[in-house]
Amino acid sequence: MGGDIKELVTAAVASAWLFGATSLCAQEREHKFVLEIGPAGEWPLKDKPNFGGNFAIEATLIENWLEIEMGLTALSTNGRSEWSGDFLFKKPFNISPTFEFMIGAGPSVGKTLNGPDRDTDVSATVALDFMFWPTKDLGWFIEPTWSINPRTRAQTVGFTTGILIGFQTSSRLNWRRARCPSWVKSGHGVGTSVCPLYPRKQTSPSGVGTSANCQQETSCVPL
Repeated sequence: MGGDIKELVTAAVASAWLFGATSLCAQEREHKFVLEIGPAGEWPLKDKPNFGGNFAIEATLIENWLEIEMGLTALSTNGRSEWSGDFLFKKPFNISPTFEFMIGAGPSVGKTLNGPDRDTDVSATVALDFMFWPTKDLGWFIEPTWSINPRTRAQTVGFTTGILIGFQTSSRLNWRRARCPSWVKSGHGVGTSVCPLYPRKQTSPSGVGTSANCQQETSCVPL
């Protein structure tokens, strides 16, 4: 029974250490700026779909809490040319060192350049951003969106995908590398030389042992 408890405690300590180190490595991947480039499409609920391209830049305002996205989309495949720009506030979630999820919302302004419905529309947009980073500074994303025009109540579903290009400052890179353990970067597991929480053998009648950090003597109960 005592051996099982020691194994469980040791496993918990090792897991906490591994989780903490992995979180640091996820933070190491964070970028000051990220470019998003790729194809885009919109499906108005009461009109024909339209397709084109998208270019956006994301910037970190508050690390792990707030990012902003400024994007420009050009659509022109159904006989109607449209330009739109959005300004979204996003909350990031670092799921793993190679996967990041964001949810955001903000205003979007669209301009129809030809056809009978030439107009400028302002909509409210909600976006989900799924970002995959197979390498540190190059990845890919998919971003579904939903927009509604408060004036006309027109709704539109959008979808964007493409590549990600991340940019970091040199000082951030050096700081992250210093904090991220090399064994996490290389993929090796946690070492087995973990200091026991309790002494394996009673060596003194007074029951003196060592604490979990192996630095301070403390009394213990023999197993």
